[in-house]
Amino acid sequence: MRNILLLLLSLPLMGTAQNMPAVAPTAAPKEKLLEGFAQVGYVHELWVISNNLSYGYSSLSYTGAGYYAGAGLRSKMSAARPLGFGVSVDYLSYNMDKTLATNERAPLTYGFLRMTPMIYYRFKTKSSLTFTARGDIGCMVATTNNTDNYLQLGLKGCVGYDAYEANIGFNFSQGNSTPATDVNNKWREQMFSIGVACYPGRIPGFIPHHQPGTTIK
Repeated sequence: MRNILLLLLSLPLMGTAQNMPAVAPTAAPKEKLLEGFAQVGYVHELWVISNNLSYGYSSLSYTGAGYYAGAGLRSKMSAARPLGFGVSVDYLSYNMDKTLATNERAPLTYGFLRMTPMIYYRFKTKSSLTFTARGDIGCMVATTNNTDNYLQLGLKGCVGYDAYEANIGFNFSQGNSTPATDVNNKWREQMFSIGVACYPGRIPGFIPHHQPGTTIK
């Protein structure tokens, strides 16, 4: 009798087991919220150095040029998610005109490791192009001798197509002393930049994807 009862109780469990698939279905891959990018660009630098004198006020401007190169991460954006955030790290270097050394006794070559938190806004468009505005704060860490760290605010307009993006930017800063350690006069900076960014994850086949049930060798 006990064996018969056990058999009757086990029938529902046996039926359930028969209805279960042999292999559990593979869960759908989660959408990645971040994407990486590499960037490079040209910069035009303008310094305005001013000083109060006993007989008045003096102000001189100096120009220079250089480049930046680096990489970063950014949240993915779409028409439904127009707001995005990101961070980048790049190396920025520029050379100033020789008159800076003549008038101010300051170095001409400047290099910085720039760490930049960013906020993006993507505009709605029916075109295959994307239009994005960006605001950022660059933390400029000096890598050359006789140079001080400083903060740099920036605005940038970006136009993207597929895996590539062109941008034009304006950065600015000011303080009671210049990035040159030996020059303590009031200083104002304006930097114009033109650059390009590439998102490798958007290029088909650039990053291989592992298929379920296969072995990666």
